[in-house]
Amino acid sequence: MKLFEQSQTLNYSWDVVTTANWIKYPNEVSTHVLSVDILDRSVDAVTGVLRTERLICCKQSAPSILRTIGIPIPEVAWFREVSYLDPKTREYTATSVNLTMRNIMVVKETCVYKEMRERMEEVKVMAKKVEDKFDELKKEVVERPGLLASLSSRGFFFGSGSGSGNGSGNGSDAPSIQVVASSNDETLSQPQPTHSTQSTSMMKPSASTTSFASFFSRSSSSSDLTAEHELEPQSNLTEFIQTAEFHAQVGISSVKRMMEDAAASRFQANAAKGLKGLESVILRVLEEAKQLDG
Repeated sequence: MKLFEQSQTLNYSWDVVTTANWIKYPNEVSTHVLSVDILDRSVDAVTGVLRTERLICCKQSAPSILRTIGIPIPEVAWFREVSYLDPKTREYTATSVNLTMRNIMVVKETCVYKEMRERMEEVKVMAKKVEDKFDELKKEVVERPGLLASLSSRGFFFGSGSGSGNGSGNGSDAPSIQVVASSNDETLSQPQPTHSTQSTSMMKPSASTTSFASFFSRSSSSSDLTAEHELEPQSNLTEFIQTAEFHAQVGISSVKRMMEDAAASRFQANAAKGLKGLESVILRVLEEAKQLDG
């Protein structure tokens, strides 16, 4: 006895795959399948499982040398297929066995079509990795002394003030960016000159934290830097962590949403069309069953 097994991923919805499996033969491309006849089809009244029994006729693909040496091999082969479709668990199992030349060899094939539920587990694993990475970053910020001062020397200032008053008298027209957020404020200020009173707003994800970072891309004097550094270190650190946590949570939510959308788009493509085809088949089976009962 020999056992062959393989697994493939079909980038279509379960409804489309199962419906196509019933109507794919015969066709002008796969000419080896000559005919497919439905011998029996029924729906279990309790479980709702659809059972289908089919008789399939195919061209015999045995090597011609066998006929040359006198082994009687017919030109066609017959196969019996029994399949079960469970709409609740969304699993389709089809088992086929050869009826031709059973005295020489018995070939049994089982195909199982089911949804890839583990995809959602991948989404959860990815989200957990992002959260763990953020925790590592937050821990590193707390444990590394002088990190805030190093960032400040590069133009990043972490304070509760808006920053528009610091350096406003130096005549600089360079842009400044300030993130402003609260549970009741749904606007995010865009880059604007420090001397301008106009602003453009856009929607942003809501957040519960009320103080965030301000970035000033401008030429600051030494007195400006000194004034910024005079803020309480603990206050700076707290607000920096709050800022990082806010943006990390926004990033985690975005990753989850993008992966969920991608999974839905990939594994539920043409779902409506497939479901409609499945329903039509079941309705036809029920109608045939009523006629037989009558």
